Amino acid sequence: MQILVATSATKNVSGKDLGEAFKLGWHGHRSGDNLQVVPYSYDFSEVSASCEVGDLFANTTDPFQVGSQLPALLEKKCPIYLPACQTTESLQSEYLPNSALTPPAHRKLSDFPDLFISGIASAYGEKQPSPQTWENLAHVLRNASVVSASQKPLFSSSGVLSEIAKTDPETAQKTKENWEKILRKAEIFGASRYLKLTSPTQGAENTRQKPRGHLRGGAGWGVGELLASLGARIDYVADFLDAHTRLPQILASADLLVANTADLSPWNLSCSPLEHLCKLSAPTGIPIVVVTSENNLSRGESAEMGIDGIYQFPTDIAGMKQAGLRLARTWSR
Repeated sequence: MQILVATSATKNVSGKDLGEAFKLGWHGHRSGDNLQVVPYSYDFSEVSASCEVGDLFANTTDPFQVGSQLPALLEKKCPIYLPACQTTESLQSEYLPNSALTPPAHRKLSDFPDLFISGIASAYGEKQPSPQTWENLAHVLRNASVVSASQKPLFSSSGVLSEIAKTDPETAQKTKENWEKILRKAEIFGASRYLKLTSPTQGAENTRQKPRGHLRGGAGWGVGELLASLGARIDYVADFLDAHTRLPQILASADLLVANTADLSPWNLSCSPLEHLCKLSAPTGIPIVVVTSENNLSRGESAEMGIDGIYQFPTDIAGMKQAGLRLARTWSR
């Protein structure tokens, strides 16, 4: 029997370690089955386990420092990862970036765009942003790839600014105005100006067809929107993971898919790794079982997602080991 274990990281444990614990528990009952563990969440550590990506928010939440790190990351020619930057602590672990701004920092969020650009200027040896800053940035972004953990455009009704506006409308409005100012400068001094002197890239050509704030790259508190407007290619993290883990190909020969999530709820399922896995598995008809510490889905909702079984265990090492043993007794042939 071929079992695919697609495990998401939780707050204190990596997806790989959770998957190996589940595998050990399963083999405690049924040693002959083949379990393949694929770490699969939108957390930076899980994405970087599959392919080298640069963490723009590494070891800092200061927007000036984040901006000053960007040019060096771009020069490495590896994709840059941007966290989803959700705004509450009740969402799944893959929506809680390890190093992006935390909710108490929302009050300073309106300063983020200007400080971020100032940081980029300092990396190019300039005291203040200038047209040359934008041209330098547009030049290195022409062939850059950005892995976005969010598909929600910055200014959309489902974007991060809309979420902040529910509790702090003044900060949300000021942040929106400041990002609009930065994006206008990007149009004047950035990709458009640079591309008049060179041949346009496909990514930059696509950005001209959409209004500011509505690109599929609102991750990183708006950084993805800016980089996309300057010509970077935005790859949604699910597509990126599928390509590098070969998960769609592995699913084709698997007999059972096991996934985990800290909290299984209808309000945090949208755009989550679990929802993507369910959609990816639907054409194959493979059974899907989920291990979770808390289940708030109704039977109808889980059936609609194509989930065949939900098992409640603590999503830590000990809990996943017990889950593996229990599922082996129920599902092994």
